Amino acid sequence: MKNKIIIAIAIVFLLISLIWIPYKTNPLVVKNKINFTGYLHILLSNLTRNGEKLGFMAGYAYNVSENDPQLEEYAIYLFETASRFGDNESDTFLGLYNIFVKNDDQKGIEYINKISENHEGVKNFYLGIYYILKKNDYEKGIELLKPAKENNFYYTREYPLSLNQPIDNENLRKEVENIKNVILEKQDVSNIEFGL
Repeated sequence: MKNKIIIAIAIVFLLISLIWIPYKTNPLVVKNKINFTGYLHILLSNLTRNGEKLGFMAGYAYNVSENDPQLEEYAIYLFETASRFGDNESDTFLGLYNIFVKNDDQKGIEYINKISENHEGVKNFYLGIYYILKKNDYEKGIELLKPAKENNFYYTREYPLSLNQPIDNENLRKEVENIKNVILEKQDVSNIEFGL
């Protein structure tokens, strides 16, 4: 009987150390940006290797970071974890984040190259953004963007891309800049199914 009580106490302390202490030190919790339910979803997503849910949480963390370096760093950690679990949206974000926020083109291109080829032209779409905005190479950028537009890739449907008209570099740059900003603002967290 005594051994069972000791084992039960040990299990309680183990659960506290594995769940409660990390919960109380999690940057999103400390800054009152998520509740215990939201934290459990991060934990369970890590345990189940659910990159998509971690990507949503990363997007939420990034959106609420509001120039808070600790929260932004935590958001990037979540994006990187989601990327390791195969979340292509996180690869996209990390590619553009490294290129346009951290000015690390090499690391950004590595993430863009990880994006799957499930949809023709998706990887080229992000490379097109890179060539137009970072390299000022409009011709190469347009050449890369066109397959995504022809295959109705989401951002080319949702936001205007005047690729079939004579090139007005300044207008095209603004269009591509707007798309880049939408992607870096990341997730629409309204469809997350758990309480934050």
